Amino acid sequence: MKGDADSLFSPSFPFHNLLSEQARLFAESASALKTILQDYNGVAEKCSRIHALARAAEEGSREITRQLSLTFLLPRDRDDIHELNLALAACIQSTRTVAARIGLYNLNDTRVPARELSSDIVEMADQIQKMLKIMDRGQGVEAQARNVAKAREDADRFLLLGLGELYELPSSRPEGVLEVVKWSHIYDRIEDVVNRAERVAQTIEGIALKRL
Repeated sequence: MKGDADSLFSPSFPFHNLLSEQARLFAESASALKTILQDYNGVAEKCSRIHALARAAEEGSREITRQLSLTFLLPRDRDDIHELNLALAACIQSTRTVAARIGLYNLNDTRVPARELSSDIVEMADQIQKMLKIMDRGQGVEAQARNVAKAREDADRFLLLGLGELYELPSSRPEGVLEVVKWSHIYDRIEDVVNRAERVAQTIEGIALKRL
């Protein structure tokens, strides 16, 4: 049991390392998703990798919850850790959902907007990792938060471009209609990853601001 005189960032607390590991798993999942959307070859193996990372993240999230039950913290600190844990877990699981859809749909190829979106997600994941490191030093994370916001803006543009391209596809034949449906579902799930990554960054920024 830890005393409330300790700092949240003290080495006596395990939470920074545990949360950093969750952020690392998200970054690795984002990179794996990018490899799928850049090159569809070997998609089954790549999707399996993302599923394995998601399972590891589930275990990590449970460990954070367990540690919270064993550690005495101020209510504010407990709520912050719990909120960030949930946000990171949801982010990683949403990445797995994209991989599951891609693996299920047996696509012929990927699309340029989807490739660009995957790069934006990787950038957001990288900035989230940086934010946690900087926050651990008790410093502000405004610059990294701006980078996440910029990546989000880029992602929004590519989402609109991707959906616009779908609506222009010839869809009079059944296979054309099916292609539109498949990619509409994939873009919807990719947007969910972007939304959840932005939420993680906003949560970290909020925690950092309270500790300046």
